[in-house]
Amino acid sequence: MDTVRIRRLLGIVLVVATVLPVGRSAGAQTQAELEARAAELAAEINVLAVDAETAGAALDALVAERDRQQQRLDDARAAVAGAQREITAAREREDAANDKIDELTGQLRELAVAAYLRPPSTDIGALLADDDVRAGAKRRVFASVGASTTDDVVNRLRGERQRAERARTDAERAEAEAKRLEAAEAAQFTTVQAASDAQQRLADDIAANLERKLAEANSVGEQLAAREQELARAARRAGGGVSRPGWTRNGPITVVTVYGIEVNTEIAGQVRAMVDAAAADGIELYGEGYRDIQTQIDLRRAHCGSSDWAIWDMPSMDCSPPVARPGFSMHEQGLAIDFFSGGDLVRSRSNPIFRWLAANAASFGFYNLPIEPWHWSTTGG
Repeated sequence: MDTVRIRRLLGIVLVVATVLPVGRSAGAQTQAELEARAAELAAEINVLAVDAETAGAALDALVAERDRQQQRLDDARAAVAGAQREITAAREREDAANDKIDELTGQLRELAVAAYLRPPSTDIGALLADDDVRAGAKRRVFASVGASTTDDVVNRLRGERQRAERARTDAERAEAEAKRLEAAEAAQFTTVQAASDAQQRLADDIAANLERKLAEANSVGEQLAAREQELARAARRAGGGVSRPGWTRNGPITVVTVYGIEVNTEIAGQVRAMVDAAAADGIELYGEGYRDIQTQIDLRRAHCGSSDWAIWDMPSMDCSPPVARPGFSMHEQGLAIDFFSGGDLVRSRSNPIFRWLAANAASFGFYNLPIEPWHWSTTGG
């Protein structure tokens, strides 16, 4: 699986999250069970969505590192091949030098034999200074190496041999170092490849689990939507207005202001503790909490449409932006907070406030609605 699949699933999360109604109902036990499962799924999907996003980013990074490591390995192999070519060239130069040395050594040996056979003089210099036919041989030997004396010949031969040996030794040393680097790069590539493969398997597992949860969430959402539409129709038949039983099913609540945020008194302690913990970490948490049902109706009218159906029955995902149906928003229960950053909603998962909440909010009983980085509630809905 690649990260395209992860991104596709995260897109589905945004859609499914909007069709999971939350809250408690006065309906049958099966209704309560469905709603409890919907809340559980919302929290589970949120966690899996974050895991999938993290796994996808890690996989992208590992694939990029694997590609870079492959290039380094290719470069190391090219260096080995280059060093081997240098060794071949150095050995050819060494062979040529040895051939030259053998040739010059043979010529000097001939001159030395001639000097030995010409008593009483044993001075090779005197022999080479003679004007007879050996003078031609002498000149040829000296000229072939650019020397003017016998000592020059010997020294130049030695120098040529030493240079050839050094060139070969240097090339062999370069080859050994190149092979060492190649082995190190190959080992590192194997390590990175193994990590990439392991991350791929992890991402696959997360994606498969997320797909299962999304399928179940879709089924639960459809069942709940059908039940809630029936409740809404029953409420309208009863002739009720905004306060009809179907939409005040949660009963009256008491709100309190905690650090400027209106919330249900049931969660005041949690909110206070979370804001304090964030402040200790240098993060300022502030936002909007409780929203009465009339405000929710006004939002539906503004973003979904003014018809009775648009306000009460239209799926929240069909509104722009999505807005929960009246009676289904956690804000109406005082159990949700929309967090702000710099005067605007926290819209990015890279925002420091979102990152802090993602790492810590669950310990205070708050969970994110995946479609809205700013929205955190006690159920994730």
